[in-house]
Amino acid sequence: MMRFSFKTDIKYTFRQLAKSPGFMMLSTLVLAGGLSLCLYIFTFIYTIGFKPIELPSGERIVEICGESRFGSCVPLKAFEFASIRDDITTLENIGIYQDFSVYMKTEDLYLETTGVRTEWNMLQLAEHGALHGRTLLEADQLPDAEPVAVLSFNFWQLAFDGDPNVIGSYVELDGVLTELTQIVGIMPEGFTFPRWTDLWVPAGPDLIDPAVNDMTPMRPFALLKPDVPVSAATNEISNLLGRMRQQFPIESRAQDSINQRLLNSVDSGFVTTLPQRNMHDLGNQLAFGILGMLALMLFLLACINIGTLLLARTNERMKDVSIRVALGAPRMRLLVQCMGESIVIAIVGTVLAVLLSGLLLEGMNVFLNATLGDEGLEFWWDFRIQEFTLLVALLFATLTVLATSAWPAWKLINGDFNSVMRDGTRGAVGLHTSRFSKVLVVVAIALISIVLYSFIATMTVLWSIASTARLVDPEGIYSVEISTMSQFNSGEERLQFYQSIQERLRNNPDVTEVFMLGLTGYRSFELAGVDYLSQQDKPVAPVQVYSGDIDFIGANLLEGRLLNEGDNENSVRVALVSRSMAQQLWPDQSSIGQSLNIAVDEFGESFEPFTVVGMVSDSPVDSNDIFRQEHEMIYLPLGQMDSGQITAIVSSTSPPQAVTGLLGETVLSLNSGVSINIVSWVEDRQLISFVTLSAVLTFTAIGVFAFLISLAGIFGLTKNSILLRLQEIGTQRALGATDSRIGQSFINQGARQVIIGVLIAVVVCAPFSYFVYSLAGPDYVMPGVVTSAIAFVFFFACILLAIYYPVRSALQSEPAELLRYQ
Repeated sequence: MMRFSFKTDIKYTFRQLAKSPGFMMLSTLVLAGGLSLCLYIFTFIYTIGFKPIELPSGERIVEICGESRFGSCVPLKAFEFASIRDDITTLENIGIYQDFSVYMKTEDLYLETTGVRTEWNMLQLAEHGALHGRTLLEADQLPDAEPVAVLSFNFWQLAFDGDPNVIGSYVELDGVLTELTQIVGIMPEGFTFPRWTDLWVPAGPDLIDPAVNDMTPMRPFALLKPDVPVSAATNEISNLLGRMRQQFPIESRAQDSINQRLLNSVDSGFVTTLPQRNMHDLGNQLAFGILGMLALMLFLLACINIGTLLLARTNERMKDVSIRVALGAPRMRLLVQCMGESIVIAIVGTVLAVLLSGLLLEGMNVFLNATLGDEGLEFWWDFRIQEFTLLVALLFATLTVLATSAWPAWKLINGDFNSVMRDGTRGAVGLHTSRFSKVLVVVAIALISIVLYSFIATMTVLWSIASTARLVDPEGIYSVEISTMSQFNSGEERLQFYQSIQERLRNNPDVTEVFMLGLTGYRSFELAGVDYLSQQDKPVAPVQVYSGDIDFIGANLLEGRLLNEGDNENSVRVALVSRSMAQQLWPDQSSIGQSLNIAVDEFGESFEPFTVVGMVSDSPVDSNDIFRQEHEMIYLPLGQMDSGQITAIVSSTSPPQAVTGLLGETVLSLNSGVSINIVSWVEDRQLISFVTLSAVLTFTAIGVFAFLISLAGIFGLTKNSILLRLQEIGTQRALGATDSRIGQSFINQGARQVIIGVLIAVVVCAPFSYFVYSLAGPDYVMPGVVTSAIAFVFFFACILLAIYYPVRSALQSEPAELLRYQ
């Protein structure tokens, strides 16, 4: 008997759906679209920050972090970690690593690689060891050991076409090892631990157990001991780092770089898995939090719209249900039948959502490999349908059925059926139902307004950031970033090295222009006639040294003169200031002739006077702060301030490969121990533009979809509201009310709902707007506000049309027909 009833109920559900195929299709697509975006976003966040590492003992692999002021994971000093390493009891297989970038010279090409200096035990984490050759050995770390390297599978394929005979051959690793390095092994495909890595070289005693407490950063990894929780390891590391900081106190200096400040601020730490390290960053927390909230809003929006469509169909069936209750039909069976449509829609919609989210995730894999494949991806970033995705899909499908059908159906079968039987469907329409429908409309409008504004604001910020980089024409421009590290004994030797690079590049017929730009970090300075009580009271500013035409980076002369070749170590010390810097220091007078005493050593103890000879416009290349429109900057001649890092920027009409080879050969032939990074400005700009455009198009597609399903839901709510008030409309028309007056009343009600919903959205979005405004200024906020205002006007018009057409359809019926409606 129960089996027959079950079959009957299934047939009843599909008969009801077959009567309205448009309703079935619309409801399914709304759910599939909203849920697929939700699954995509949550799976994306899970993969980046929470996915277990697919390696042996992957659940026990952790990283030891220093904790910054905002809770993010920062490296530790090699010397300081060595002082606490032997006292760690909650971890085993402890090792350290240090990232580096280097160019491997093979034949006539310079291949940029991303590698790590590490202890031999890191490669023991691979499941089956090396694919060819061997991994690193403990003996490779000895001071007199032969330099060796192990390659990743992908880099082996790229650089050597997968030739197994490369084992035992020698290559040049410029900037890491000054001797030829032997390739001793190839790791299996997919192993790029600890993150994206092209090669591994052994760390020496200077990194594992250094004798000097200098600014050498590194990151420790380890395995949690069995049955030891992460919290216990975190407590132990924090206590040990606190003890370490008491043993090695640090005095902060105003001229310290940001990285130096981070390293010196570490007095506590934590233990985390490699993926979850990303979740400790405040910026990631904010970004992923916003994405998660938007995903929930999209899902909630889809649920509201499906619920409104189902509510309209439920009202159409109220009298049929009432008759069946009067005839003695079991209420539980009626509940199942009323929920049948929602269950079918939820199942079909969820299956489609899983398939669609799988396509989106695969598209993300293709996109990231195309854009960041050369830069490096975390090895666990494989975006696909996982158990987590299916569990979330099941949870959301269940919530959809409960929210859109179970509760409304239960209210329906336990309603006042006597009044329905006596008065028709209007007997079920009370003040509560009317208010509920209005609240749903307001909530739907508020949600879509928040989603639209969030997407529009994000798109305008992304576009504005990308447009900053467009201020300098990149065509034919290349740069080689050079880090000299400890290759020179004095600033004079380093200057000769820079000048030799500049001279060789200028003399090359394929190079049309050369500009040398050096970074010295933030430096303390003193204004003439001002007394300072302490070093901390002295102002600081970013200082750059350069040689060449500064117009190359978009800075134009506004007053005075530019620096030239005559401004060298033997001449009077001179400086340029940016417009923003001049306005800050001398707001009511000219900057020309002003004197600045600038710290010429990294400790801020030795100051030399510099005379300002010119003021230039702000340059977008001046600062790493991508939001700022005003850049305070002091420029000094290359020969009058030492800089450990410099960038040679050249203009050339030669093919990219030829320019890359020219830059690499020019620098490394002079000193093969420096670290270099060659960048094509065109390729860099194309990558920025591609990523920006892709993000804008993605946000636009999601916003348009959310907009369309919102209109569908609001249309369903309006139709339901008008359906329940048909007799009221008929009564008004019978009493002489004009069609325009009746229609205007509905329009006014809809307009009030739109305004209330938008105002709620404004209140919710105001803190986000203020945050962006305080961070970036009005130039990054106003475009989004203006665009959102235009979008909301269009949105307002669409909602009024969604209200107007159902009302017009009802007004085309005769009053007598409306009064007889049941």
